[in-house]
Amino acid sequence: MKYLQAMRIQQWSKNLLVLVAPFAAGDVFHYAVLSKILYALLAFSFAASANYIINDLRDVDRDRTNPKKSHRPIASGRMSRSEAWAVAILNAIAAIGFSVLLPGAFQLTLAIYVALTLLYSFGLKHEPIVELLIVSFGFALRAIGGATATHTPSSSWFLVVATF
Repeated sequence: MKYLQAMRIQQWSKNLLVLVAPFAAGDVFHYAVLSKILYALLAFSFAASANYIINDLRDVDRDRTNPKKSHRPIASGRMSRSEAWAVAILNAIAAIGFSVLLPGAFQLTLAIYVALTLLYSFGLKHEPIVELLIVSFGFALRAIGGATATHTPSSSWFLVVATF
């Protein structure tokens, strides 16, 4: 259970944004598209979980003093640092495994998402405007990821709306 808590499975619902482009195009219920959406959803979910764990490892001392965050597995001591790194690496491997089943454009989108979230974890979360931009762009990248995974054409309007 501590591993699933560290992975923040409850946050995976954000990754349903990969449905936006194929749903808007009316393609979401085609089997070939649906399987790609599932792979994209899992790739983003495992990538996000890996980053949540890395973020918790970076903030463990601060989280121990936070009334809410102190109950997380790493901050509470229920999960060791080595266990956390192992779970983060397994999540990253799973994310890569699902992403290789998808087009290169999706892999690039996921790589940008991972790079931004790691930059967030390694310090940019302390820069107010930059932090907001990274978080909001993370949502847009999920929607873009759904489009790239399924070869759904994206208009400039779709990209503007997804970003906002």
